[in-house]
Amino acid sequence: MLIGRLGYLKDKEYTIYPGFEKEVIGGKFVEKPVVRDDNFITAKSMYYSIDLGLEIISYYYKEDRRNKIELSLKGE
Repeated sequence: MLIGRLGYLKDKEYTIYPGFEKEVIGGKFVEKPVVRDDNFITAKSMYYSIDLGLEIISYYYKEDRRNKIELSLKGE
């Protein structure tokens, strides 16, 4: 919410905790658990912490590393 209030999400897609959508200046709200647009990654709530972490891994590393970590979390 804070980066949205400061206008950093202007012209970007984002997700946010329900009820706080109007706190963001500009930007386009997307009804998804985790949204990445350019170098901003937003999550809807703490419930999606693992999904957020996996998206951060995808951002910094290749997709195959994310997939390996995701499989290890599932016990596979």
